[in-house]
Amino acid sequence: MMTTVHIMDIEKSVVAKSTGQQDENDMKPQDAVLFSVLLSEKKLSKKEANYREKYNEKTKNSHSCIKCKFNLADEKMCHVVEGEVNNDLGISNYFSPKGDGMLPGDIVWE
Repeated sequence: MMTTVHIMDIEKSVVAKSTGQQDENDMKPQDAVLFSVLLSEKKLSKKEANYREKYNEKTKNSHSCIKCKFNLADEKMCHVVEGEVNNDLGISNYFSPKGDGMLPGDIVWE
């Protein structure tokens, strides 16, 4: 019986963390940049975002635009950086891996 209660408490905790109260300070820097872009309605230039293309196998297998949550893969676009991005080789200071940072349904504080 205790095991069932314990599992139910864990499930409630997970739901509360994903849908409950969050503090503005919980926002990651990459999410803050996205929020700024949404407020200003202007994407960052490639220079401002320090967008670059790295031509080596190590980068291709670890960090790249296509593995970023801001990437629109089919359009070769980014929610944060203006212009076309290289899905396989592109990276910026605001790379944010998929599954990291804000979750779908998170409240934007403003």
